[in-house]
Amino acid sequence: MLCLLLLTATDPGLELFERTVRPMLVDHCISCHGGDKIRGGLVLSTPEGMAKGGDAGTVIHPGDASSSRLLEALEYHNPDFRMPPSGRLPESTIADVRRWIELGAPDPRPPRSSEAAIEESALQLKDRLQHWAYRPMGNEAPPIHSAQHPIDRFIGDKLARAGGTPSPPAEESQLLRRLHLSLTGLPPTLEQLRAFDESHASERFNLTLDKLLDSPHYGERWARHWMDVARYSDSNGLDENTAFANAWRWRDWVIQALNDDLPYDQFVTMQLAGDLLPPTDNRDLARDRIIATGFLGLGPKVLAEPDKAKMRADIVDEQLDTIGKTFLGQTIGCARCHDHKFDPIPARDYYSMAGIMHSTQTMATFNTVARVLERPAAHPEVIAERKAWESDLEAAESAIGQVQKQVDAGLQDTWLTKLPQAIEAVAQMPISRIGREAEAFDRSNLNQDFDHWGPGIGVIHTTRPNELQFVEWDVEVPASGRWTLALRYASAESRPLKLIINGTETSNDALAAATGSFYPDTQRWVDVYTGDWPAGSVTIRLERPVSFPHIDRMSLRHTTLEAHTTDQFVAVAQSLNLPVGFVTRLHEQLVFTPEWTQDPNATQIEIRSILQKDRTSSDGETDSNQKTVRNRWLDDGPFSPTDLERAGASKVDFEAWTFAKQHLEQIQAMEVPIAPDTISVRDEPEPRSVKLHARGDHTQRIGEAIPRGFLQVSDHLVPAPPIESNSGRLDLALWMLHPEHPLTARVIVNRVWQGHFGVGLVDTPSDFGTRGGKPTHPELLDWLARWFIQDGWSLKRLHRLILTSETWQQSSQHRPDMAQLDPDNTLLWRSHRRRYEAEAIRDAILTVSDGIDPTMGGSLLETDNFAYVNNDQSASNESYEDRRRAIYLPVIRNDMYDLYSIFDYPDASVSFGKRPSTVVSSQALFFLNAPLVLEEAERLAGVLHTSPIEDALTELWNRAYARSPRAEERQRASHLLRTLDVDNSARSAWMGLIQSVFASSEFIYLD
Repeated sequence: MLCLLLLTATDPGLELFERTVRPMLVDHCISCHGGDKIRGGLVLSTPEGMAKGGDAGTVIHPGDASSSRLLEALEYHNPDFRMPPSGRLPESTIADVRRWIELGAPDPRPPRSSEAAIEESALQLKDRLQHWAYRPMGNEAPPIHSAQHPIDRFIGDKLARAGGTPSPPAEESQLLRRLHLSLTGLPPTLEQLRAFDESHASERFNLTLDKLLDSPHYGERWARHWMDVARYSDSNGLDENTAFANAWRWRDWVIQALNDDLPYDQFVTMQLAGDLLPPTDNRDLARDRIIATGFLGLGPKVLAEPDKAKMRADIVDEQLDTIGKTFLGQTIGCARCHDHKFDPIPARDYYSMAGIMHSTQTMATFNTVARVLERPAAHPEVIAERKAWESDLEAAESAIGQVQKQVDAGLQDTWLTKLPQAIEAVAQMPISRIGREAEAFDRSNLNQDFDHWGPGIGVIHTTRPNELQFVEWDVEVPASGRWTLALRYASAESRPLKLIINGTETSNDALAAATGSFYPDTQRWVDVYTGDWPAGSVTIRLERPVSFPHIDRMSLRHTTLEAHTTDQFVAVAQSLNLPVGFVTRLHEQLVFTPEWTQDPNATQIEIRSILQKDRTSSDGETDSNQKTVRNRWLDDGPFSPTDLERAGASKVDFEAWTFAKQHLEQIQAMEVPIAPDTISVRDEPEPRSVKLHARGDHTQRIGEAIPRGFLQVSDHLVPAPPIESNSGRLDLALWMLHPEHPLTARVIVNRVWQGHFGVGLVDTPSDFGTRGGKPTHPELLDWLARWFIQDGWSLKRLHRLILTSETWQQSSQHRPDMAQLDPDNTLLWRSHRRRYEAEAIRDAILTVSDGIDPTMGGSLLETDNFAYVNNDQSASNESYEDRRRAIYLPVIRNDMYDLYSIFDYPDASVSFGKRPSTVVSSQALFFLNAPLVLEEAERLAGVLHTSPIEDALTELWNRAYARSPRAEERQRASHLLRTLDVDNSARSAWMGLIQSVFASSEFIYLD
């Protein structure tokens, strides 16, 4: 459960306390260590008691989990000191407690007895509704001030009354760079700088602003902000970290919606209830409505939770927590266990909203490892058209199949007369391939499994998981030359193998990629080694200290002879009027049979006897194995007759076959594409309200079912109508988007303000409750919210309004007089200086070096849908080497990309309203050692080092800082180049200079 006492996405310790520690104390500890029962002198019902410890001493050492006796008791390592005595708690709970202690063991409980605390924090709804966020939005006009822009009038009036003055405008180059990075997350290119310089001075800012708002990169930048609050990820995380391989469709929809300036009220409605909106004839819109609801399904889930009712309750809790923070700035999850301690959200409100989500299907299955629901992303008509086409295709295939059987029966003798010639021809071809079924090994401790993976399919796999696994094949190589070793395998997770050839290790990551499952339908061939081998015996060994992938077949092919043999296959096929596939498969059949004879007649006689008649068993029935073999050779390809041969059949049969074939081809040409699946939700068949759960425990349901509904915080302004039908999700969206709702518009305009200034008018963007921040300029916040609604909820026009203000365009220069008056810059007397996010740093490096790939959309996830994103060594299967924008890189819960972890990327498991900005040594090391930095510095050095030094320095500064270097900068840069050029290597010297530019504050900070 995500029950936060106060929303602080930057304090994961409090998150853990409310989610895990508090419920653990209530359920398992306080009965013996709180109230009237105090065993061992240990009081766990108050923060003082927790800090003091008991008769045996302190139980918690904040920051040092290994020395904390509380953790020792929970882990059950000491047989004489185990708590709770009723049984060991789940490992996930213990891990959360350990992490909570390491984070300093924050405990926000009131500092008195639990009874007194309950009395003191009893909900006083009427009083709390006087909090600023629950009061009607003001309608105050901008104050009278010398400034013309409404934002500047609000800011300037308050600043003047405090005795302050605004800062002058930023330098034009700073402003241009700030504008580009704020709207697109990318620095201006050389071409954009030239276009800016060539435009008229009085128009260039507004022209650039309009161009950037129209740029597709705008959607990429601002979608990333939204993905933080929407807790976007390409994997589930938690206990079963399986891939959400279709999550990217929601991400791409957000990008496109922002680029299209979809009004925010529609943007919200589609994510909460797009599937419940009235039907539309617009097929693209119908598709987008389904994709948008993926917002509700993206959260992390304990997929292997054995208690399915608990899983449902936890999923609903996560959804309510995210909805509350994202759209309303409310910590709704805090009311799961009890009335909210600080905000006017009683537990009854929580369960009225929970009924909405319990009436919504989020999961496709609750099997051992549950799966999130996916639906076809298409208009219902498209889905129906596809089904109709599939039905037509099946009928056409059945029709031609019936005709083929009739025609083929008359051509069997023709096929049989060609068989000896074909066998003789392929038997005499040079062997360019050597094949072996994997289970036909020479030495191994793996299991040979012929029973579980399909008829005729054998694989080798692990049966002894706690010892070194290995398999060896001894292969006779018939000719010297360059040979390629390939293996066919399947694996649901990454299980890399060590490959050893004739005693020499050649690879330690053979077959490392997951294929999607262990079943044959996901088997793939992979080349694992290419090298020069002499003729003679070769020993191939694979080994791994833990579980093997499922290996089906091994193959060696001679890369020189292969091309020659292919030409021979074509020649034989043409001479006999047979399909090339027949010749190649017949050759493969011989090669992959270790005991095959050079006498082709033996094989001919055997196959002829199979083809000429159906063998019958003693009971007179046709032998099913015999029919399988016969059908494989006759109907499925190798002996399938060519069109020319069928022309030799009777005229009636041939015309029937030709008509059936043409009809099939027409149907195939009219194929209706399959609608892609996307994470989504749908209403349950029957809506249901839920009872209140005592202490949030789904097994302790009390009272009558609470009718589905909304929060009371706005009843005095927006009375909530009863939910009559369906889940209530659409009603929820309409309630949120009422023009007098006190929260929704305030929250989003504050998020946009924060995106441009670095700090919101309310500095807790996802908590507008009583423990959140207060607005620095409440009248401005309300004016912006009302303006936004009246202007049609347009985000792009809101951006333009903010960015054209003098307040946003101020310099960020420090001023001692104003710093003394307002050290935190809450009066906005200057621009806030702030560092880029991790993604913007990466994208800026790639842009400056010309290494960025501008391709938009699609997925870079390498793991198949619902397969595990980590191998059995807990290492990620994903790669982050692609040069596309960072928004397209995989986001893997529990396994963050190194760059992201260094530069404060948010936890993708929770809604994150505001990223922290730390300064740590690993950030400097990143600019020194990271492959990305080194590669892009080398790329740019290759461009610059051949130019005259003055020209090259000017270009570097323009690329990186959108300005020319100053005289002292030229001098220092030239000196650095001479210092680094110790071996007359100008390129390496330029690399060093470029790295220093990448690491500079001016490059990674927004001035």
